[in-house]
Amino acid sequence: MKTTIIIIAMLAAGVAGLSAEETKAKVSIDELHENKTLVGKLGEPFGKLLRVRCRAFVPDKNKPLSKADESEEWVEIMAADGKLFGVPILMKWRAFQINPVAKPAPGKTIEVWGYETGGFEGMPNGSFEHVPRVAGTGFRFVSSLVALKEIEPKEEKK
Repeated sequence: MKTTIIIIAMLAAGVAGLSAEETKAKVSIDELHENKTLVGKLGEPFGKLLRVRCRAFVPDKNKPLSKADESEEWVEIMAADGKLFGVPILMKWRAFQINPVAKPAPGKTIEVWGYETGGFEGMPNGSFEHVPRVAGTGFRFVSSLVALKEIEPKEEKK
């Protein structure tokens, strides 16, 4: 019994000594192409065309953005394909290059056809040992809504 307890304690101590990076499951990019579907913050696969209701994100002291993120356009997603989110989902706004959709003005809610995509950005730990320090964010994955077309509100029947 004592031996079992000691082994369990040693294993726990060993696992506790591992960094977060060492305990994360590793997934190769090839696996994503072969047999995995990457699901985004909206609960749907990246690249799936969705009807999205959103509004401009206006940062304040209770919901601030980092200095690096202030130069980007952000929206709050309230619903996607009829699924309402209890708490709006914060996402970068990207308009399609041809015939771009304007980000909603503060206080205005719009619906768009679009899709979620994402990518890594920022600076990995240790980068500033090799290059001059600049304002920015840590290395992270950021989701974006690519707005293809604004959906015009239906006219009310008289």
